[in-house]
Amino acid sequence: MAKVLFLITLFLSATGWSKSTPVTYNELRPRLLLQAKADLYEVEAYPEIAMPPKGSAVDLSFTEYNQPKIRKGHFYRISYLRSYDVYGLKDSKKVDTVYSISLIELGQSLQPTGVKFDVGAKADPETVVGNFIQIPDQLSSSPTLQTGRAQVGDHIVNSSAVRLGGLQVAAYNKFEVVSIRKEYIPFTLAYNYILSLREVRSKKMYELKAPGLQKLPVWALVVAPGNERVIKFPGGELHY
Repeated sequence: MAKVLFLITLFLSATGWSKSTPVTYNELRPRLLLQAKADLYEVEAYPEIAMPPKGSAVDLSFTEYNQPKIRKGHFYRISYLRSYDVYGLKDSKKVDTVYSISLIELGQSLQPTGVKFDVGAKADPETVVGNFIQIPDQLSSSPTLQTGRAQVGDHIVNSSAVRLGGLQVAAYNKFEVVSIRKEYIPFTLAYNYILSLREVRSKKMYELKAPGLQKLPVWALVVAPGNERVIKFPGGELHY
């Protein structure tokens, strides 16, 4: 029951589950929830050598052959995203940006089905994604977990299944950070941060280890009350 209530809170939150809006390429990020506006079956195996696209919207295409069709109206979450700029051969001016994206299919309850898709496109960052719209929710709007910035009392949520301590943990589980310790990485000046996690629903304990500067896209960080961080910069400040 607690998990059902958590899922309802997660997806019907005030962050806008009821809203669906266009999304530009520079807004794409890990864990963003997308809905397909049309069936997708076209393949562009090498978008980096495609002609620069024209128009105010550019569709995502498959970048690998023999993938299942993406269906209109179905939901998908971004699990991985990489982008790089492309420059002209004659004048070395920037032509466009190439996006390589991995999508996870979601079922009727918005749980991952385990089916993944490789899609991509060449597009200007300000161009609208033509065949998908975004569905803002808490999971996609929360900061990506960076172990060195987590604090005791924070909650973290996994957007797809993960392995912790040799065990497979299902997606959309909520964990509380109960302790943090650092482990020196030999022959470097870096540390691994080891987070001791307590699963909120089952109270089971797990450990998550990663370098402090490494972002873990699968994990969303839900900052606990009293743990708010403030970064001050000229002209304003950032709260997270």
